[in-house]
Amino acid sequence: MPRPSKYHQQVFNKCGYPVVDVVVDPYVVVHLRPHQKEGILFLYECVMGMRVSGQFGAILADEMGLGKTLQCISLIWTLLRQGPYGGKPVLKKALIVTPGSLVKNWRKEFQKWLGTERMRVFAVDQDHKVEEFLVSPLYLVLIISYEMLLRSLEPLQNLSFDLIICDEGHRLKNSSIKTTSALSSLSCSRRIILSGTPVQNDLQEFYALIDFVNPGILGSLSTYRKIYEEPIIRSREPSANKEEKKLGEERAAELGRLTGLFILRRTQEVINRFLPPKIESIVFCKPSAPQLELYKKLLNSRLVKCCLQGAAEGSPHLVCIGALKKLCNHPCLLYKTIQDKSSGAGCEERSVYEALAQLFPHDYSTSPVSGPESGKLQVLTKLLVAIKERSPLERVVLVSHYTQTLNILEDVCQQHGYKCTRLDGQTPVAHRQQIVDGFNSKYSSDFIFLLSSKAGGVGLNLVGACHLILYDIDWNPANDLQVCSQDLLFWLALMFHCFCLFW
Repeated sequence: MPRPSKYHQQVFNKCGYPVVDVVVDPYVVVHLRPHQKEGILFLYECVMGMRVSGQFGAILADEMGLGKTLQCISLIWTLLRQGPYGGKPVLKKALIVTPGSLVKNWRKEFQKWLGTERMRVFAVDQDHKVEEFLVSPLYLVLIISYEMLLRSLEPLQNLSFDLIICDEGHRLKNSSIKTTSALSSLSCSRRIILSGTPVQNDLQEFYALIDFVNPGILGSLSTYRKIYEEPIIRSREPSANKEEKKLGEERAAELGRLTGLFILRRTQEVINRFLPPKIESIVFCKPSAPQLELYKKLLNSRLVKCCLQGAAEGSPHLVCIGALKKLCNHPCLLYKTIQDKSSGAGCEERSVYEALAQLFPHDYSTSPVSGPESGKLQVLTKLLVAIKERSPLERVVLVSHYTQTLNILEDVCQQHGYKCTRLDGQTPVAHRQQIVDGFNSKYSSDFIFLLSSKAGGVGLNLVGACHLILYDIDWNPANDLQVCSQDLLFWLALMFHCFCLFW
C-alpha cells in the first residue's frame, strides 16, 4: 500500500508515530488477480482519505463476477490488523449491510478466504440477534440485511463502526428512503458502496449515492441541480443550442473528473482470460399453431389496435404487453388469466381476454402442461435432451422472470424425470444458501436449477452448472445482462453456454 503524504501525516498522525508499510496478508494475496489488487489499493486510498481531502468514501462499481466481495474482505482483514502510523489498526469494527439473500454468502466468503481461525464474523439472522454481537468481544465484523438493520437501528446507533460496506448499494439511490436515512445516522465516515449495476441517466439518484459515501462533496442538492443536473439535462434536449450543449458537456466532464476520484468500475474484459470460454446463443423458436392463432386474435383486438395507434387512454399498454408475454411462454398462462379475469377485472382488460377465450377448447386443461402448444417449450425440451445425452454430468440453470412460468417448467421437469431444485421470491431467505450449496455439491443429483431472475439478481454463486437458459426476456436488456454476468458464474466449467429463447 502507498505511504501517506506529508500532508496526510500532519493531519492524521499528530502523535508522531513512525510511518510503517501496510501490506495485504500473503495468505490472501496468492488468491488475488491483478484487477483485485488494484481494487484493494483503490479502496485503501479512498477510506484512508488519500484520494480526496477530508472524504473517506468509495463506490466499487465493478461488473458482477469480478470479486468485489473478496476485495472488501481483503481490505477489512488488512485494516483490522494494520495501519500506517505505528502499525496501529485502522479499524476496530466493520459493518457489512447486504440483501437478506446474501448474508450467509458473505459469511461463507469470509470463511473461504480467511478460514475460521483468523477472524470470526457475526451474521444476523432469525437465530442470531444483534444483541449477541453487542456483548461479545470475539466478533469484529457484523453482517446484517437491510431489513434487519432497520429493525435493529437503535442498538446499532450506540455502536462505533469504523467502516460500513453496503452491498448492492444502488438501492440507496433515493436519499429519502428509510434505509438511506438509517445508514446515514450511523456514526462512521468510511463508507463503501458495492454495485454491479450503477445508476444510469438519473442524475438525482447519482447524487444520492455520492452524497452517502462522501457527504457534501457535491454541495447541497439544490446547488448540485443548478451546477450540474440542469445544464447536463438541458444539453441533451433536441432543442439545445450550441452554447447549452457545450456547457452541458463541460459540466458532465467536470462531474466525471470529481467523482472519478472515488468511483471504480471495471468490466468482464479484465477477467476474460481467466474464465472458461463463453458461448452465447440466441435461439429463435417457431410459435406453435395455437400460439399463432391467439397472436393474430390479440393483434386484432380493439385495445391492442388503440395502443398501436397511440389512441389508448389510461395505461392499457401493460395489459396488452402482459397478455403477449404470457402467450410467448405458453398459451396455458393466457387461459389461467382468462379464468381469473372472468370477474372483477376492468372492462377493457376483460375485453382482451374474453376475445381469446373462444379459441380454447371447452375441455382445455392446464395440467399436465402440453409441450406442443408452446414453441419455446418444444425447443427447451429438445435442448435439455441434447445436453443430457451429450454429458449426463452437466447441469443447467433455467431462468424465468415469472413464477407462473417456473411452475410450468417445474411440471415439465417432472414429466421428463429431471431432478430439479428451485429458488424464487417465495423461498425463505434463511434457506436460500442451503439450496445453492446443495445444487453446487458434486454429490447433487439435480440436473436443473429453476431460478427466478428477481430472486437471483443479487449475486448467487452457482458454480455447479455450465449451462444457463433464459426462458423469457425482460423488457430491460440490462436485467438479462445482469443475470448472464452476475455471480451466476461457472468457474468450474470447461465451457459456459448461455441460451436466450425468443419467438
